[in-house]
Amino acid sequence: KAMFYYLLAILGLSVIFWLLYKFRISTVCPICAAVVITWAAGLVALYLGLTGQNTLVVGILMGATLGALAERYGNKLGLLWKTSTVLLGFGAIYFLVVGEIYRGLGLIFAMIVITGFLYYQQKVPSQGRRDWFKDCC
Repeated sequence: KAMFYYLLAILGLSVIFWLLYKFRISTVCPICAAVVITWAAGLVALYLGLTGQNTLVVGILMGATLGALAERYGNKLGLLWKTSTVLLGFGAIYFLVVGEIYRGLGLIFAMIVITGFLYYQQKVPSQGRRDWFKDCC
């Protein structure tokens, strides 16, 4: 029964975001937005203890989002980023759906730090980077 409601939510939200996309109100991928909103609502419902929630479905939807992110930005940020994102993200999803929110958020924070570091490394040319030890000794 819960699966039906998750699928219905994804379908309904996809139609709404498709209309927003079609009329150029939003540039977000309709199915991506629908899946993220659905798993986020499912995760909140899990933490609120609402009946009829399914941790497996929420985890699968979160994993789909993680895979889409890794595929979308993996070529831009490199194999190290893609690998660390999948590994840390998998752990974060697990901890979040089993109720260990601080461990899950810790892994998400690690993902953000790695993403920022690799993004910075990519944007700043090697000759333009500041040598922190140049005037030392």
